[in-house]
Amino acid sequence: MDDSKLKEFEHMWQSDKECYMLSEVEGGDSSSKRYAIVDISTNHGVIIEDNEVAHEVVRRMLEAGVNIGNPFDPKTRKEILKRRLKSSREDH
Repeated sequence: MDDSKLKEFEHMWQSDKECYMLSEVEGGDSSSKRYAIVDISTNHGVIIEDNEVAHEVVRRMLEAGVNIGNPFDPKTRKEILKRRLKSSREDH
């Protein structure tokens, strides 16, 4: 994979990883999990048109420990917001 194709997405697993979540989606074969990328600050899904790039972005997000869950679940959102607040306080 050419890393230049990933450059515009690297913030998702680096500097802004607390702003994103992976949500497991149904479908496909059961041998591999599939994920949707959600920007939890806007509640919008992230669309990456190149499948190869999308799979690599998800792989790197998983490797970096980006949260996995249902971003629309109220308990999950509350926990995410608490962690982001704590993280922003530690940065200052």
